[in-house]
Amino acid sequence: MNIKHALLSILPLFIAVSVTVEARTPTFDPPLVSNDGKWLVSQGLTNCNRGVYVWSTEGGRKFKIPNGVEPRISEDSRWVSAMHDTTLIVIDLHHGTETTFESVIDYEISRFSAYLIYLEATEDNAQTGTLHAYELDGDRDMTWDRVEEFAIFQEDADAYAHLAYVVADDETGGDALEIAVIGYAKRGWGSRGSYKGESISDLSWAQDSITLAFFDTGILGSKPITWHAPAEAMEGRFTRTDSGEEL
Repeated sequence: MNIKHALLSILPLFIAVSVTVEARTPTFDPPLVSNDGKWLVSQGLTNCNRGVYVWSTEGGRKFKIPNGVEPRISEDSRWVSAMHDTTLIVIDLHHGTETTFESVIDYEISRFSAYLIYLEATEDNAQTGTLHAYELDGDRDMTWDRVEEFAIFQEDADAYAHLAYVVADDETGGDALEIAVIGYAKRGWGSRGSYKGESISDLSWAQDSITLAFFDTGILGSKPITWHAPAEAMEGRFTRTDSGEEL
């Protein structure tokens, strides 16, 4: 056997070894660090196993979400979440427990209240779903049906969280926007305003938590609209932003 044939005979073995070594080399996305600096989270690949990896920066504790993608850390540094297909996995870093939620379209964890807000797909309608406000540190779960979109914001730990959500309105054939107040278990729930439109989208909260902007789109185009509520008022006011007209 000449040198050329000898090299060709071992080439497949060399390639196989190279691929195996490369696959077992740990690779990670840029890490997320919790606000308290105690946790590091990254999506990665180790020993051919993909998933979300969670490490304590103080050493000792670690978690893994197998096949998880798009990890997030809550602002209070307590909850780590990731998606696996349409399953949402949430880890409580204080107690090391894991909770799963099925058929999730989109989700957010409220800034301080430890509520998981998520939109669950329903079999009967691909355009809308069931919106949940689930108390992660308790057992309360509020739901709203036929929801298309939502946005939540909370200014600080002592303030109520505001949840805006768009519902398909069967009476008008358009959309209805509702603004709910999420309190702690003993502080209850309430409403701060509602608006009926044609096709409502692109909900966006200001950092003051009492101003919401969105678009209402119809046959005449898109109308920019804001909702604002002074701190002392329960009901807010809707205004067409481009004209100043109160709605």
